[in-house]
Amino acid sequence: MSEINDKILKMRLKIKDMKAQVYPIVNPELLGLDEYIKSLYIKLLCTIILYENDPLEMQVLYLKRIMQGMDIEDPIEEYMKKALELSEVDIEDFILFMKKDIVKCYFAVDGIILLVMGNHDYRNIEYLAELLEVCGLDKNDLNSLSLIAISILQQKSDCYEKAQKCIGHNVMGTDFSPYIKSFFDSGIVSDNEKYIYYRNMTNKGLNPKRIYESNKIIFENMEICLEDSLSFNKCEELNFVNCKFVKNVKEDISCIIVNGCKNLRIEKCSFTNLNNIHDIFKLENCEEVFFQDSLVQNCNFIKDVCGNEKIGLIIQIDGNEKIKISIINSKFQNLTGSSKVKYYRPSFYARPGSIITNKKSYVSNCEFDNIEYYAYLGTRQQDYLKLEKGRMRLFTRKTENIDNKINNSPEFNSKDCYHAKDDWEDDDRGDD
Repeated sequence: MSEINDKILKMRLKIKDMKAQVYPIVNPELLGLDEYIKSLYIKLLCTIILYENDPLEMQVLYLKRIMQGMDIEDPIEEYMKKALELSEVDIEDFILFMKKDIVKCYFAVDGIILLVMGNHDYRNIEYLAELLEVCGLDKNDLNSLSLIAISILQQKSDCYEKAQKCIGHNVMGTDFSPYIKSFFDSGIVSDNEKYIYYRNMTNKGLNPKRIYESNKIIFENMEICLEDSLSFNKCEELNFVNCKFVKNVKEDISCIIVNGCKNLRIEKCSFTNLNNIHDIFKLENCEEVFFQDSLVQNCNFIKDVCGNEKIGLIIQIDGNEKIKISIINSKFQNLTGSSKVKYYRPSFYARPGSIITNKKSYVSNCEFDNIEYYAYLGTRQQDYLKLEKGRMRLFTRKTENIDNKINNSPEFNSKDCYHAKDDWEDDDRGDD
């Protein structure tokens, strides 16, 4: 029996070690710190749980989760030892950095959580309060950060919402979504609207007449039925994660209009049964688009295009600006597009339209199945003509094709289209 017990004990210890890997706290702000500041961040947190106490198991686990999210590979035991070797220069460097950086708010929340988890007394509290004060946080800041820490510990949305109402000046605009996303069921809007975080909501909380202009906007675990276009302007970061876009009420629209966004990310989303729309994403003056692990299925598009104009049903780029587009591990199935402009039919002399997006992209491990485009040649429904493969393409001629699968759809890019002759190969006019 003792042998079995020993084995089970080892298994339990292994399971405990794996918890940090399975449940990391991934905070982009902490992950992006340089290695020296990362090291100081963990060492100072270690001093909080070591001061006048022996660290408890749950405190160590929480620290491991933070370290895992910061991509720190060294064992926690090493940092416990290194914490005892902190120099005055280390402390000074840490404080100087924290005074000018919003990271101090995360450090405060992590420190408070660790204190609450342990057998703390007034000396531990005094030590943390002194440390946070010299980092630039005042009494009001600490009050709001304490409430945020409590909401994380209690896993309660209403507690977090109360904390938001008394947010301190130095805390304003801090994104705590990495800490609360596992339990939050509502919408977070920071007081100065620097960030918006919607989770597990219906789209009743979204205002189609509003132009969203926050620095960072996240929609997660939502089902969105579009009555009108959603519009975003000058966002640093716009994320759609695990969202379902279902049949729209209003036709003849661009679903999502984005202007001046640096980083647009679409991950684990589905777009199904969107009918008679112009396009899903209409972008202008944007820098980067990342489309991954998503599905576009059973959608019908109608475009106002003619001549050699490019199309872009999924991602339409207005203007000639350079933009980085990555489409990875996604599926596009049963999509139909048509032009409602009479006599639209790309010819030998006109560049064929690019169906998925009209700008150069990087496309990897995607599937394209049953995608068609029709030209309008008259006034009746039967006057629509399915364009030959050589007249249409999925992407522009310079788009990278990495391990993609195509079935019953146009060719991937222009290499096999009619206009791709030798005298066109170096012609970049309007075709990225």
